[in-house]
Amino acid sequence: MQFLKKVMCWIFACTSFLAIWAGYLFFLNTVQIQRLCLVSKPWILLVDSIFPLMTILFAATWWSTLTKKYSARVWGIAASLICILLPVWSIINHRGAVSSGHWVELAIGAAGLTAFSRRSQNFSKTDNLEPVHHSS
Repeated sequence: MQFLKKVMCWIFACTSFLAIWAGYLFFLNTVQIQRLCLVSKPWILLVDSIFPLMTILFAATWWSTLTKKYSARVWGIAASLICILLPVWSIINHRGAVSSGHWVELAIGAAGLTAFSRRSQNFSKTDNLEPVHHSS
């Protein structure tokens, strides 16, 4: 399970960089649309704000998993749920149109949930790197 967590850690690192890139492209597109339209549509900026939030989520997942923080499990589950919910939302809104990208993202989300849903070691809540040992 630790190997799967390491793989997911680096997948989420790459995903955070992809979210930065996609956010930049969407922002440029939004600026162009705002320039061409006579009426301003501020709700478009709300949609563009999703990408920085996703970047933070995936980067936090990567960092907390890499440094074996106690919070890595929560970040991993949240990132995995995003990887599942985004393609499901897209499939529902596009009336069942499923691309190969949807399957890849669903598989990443399912693998992430598998890796992060189980507690492999008991880490202390102070985010120490050493497992907690209970003496009996």
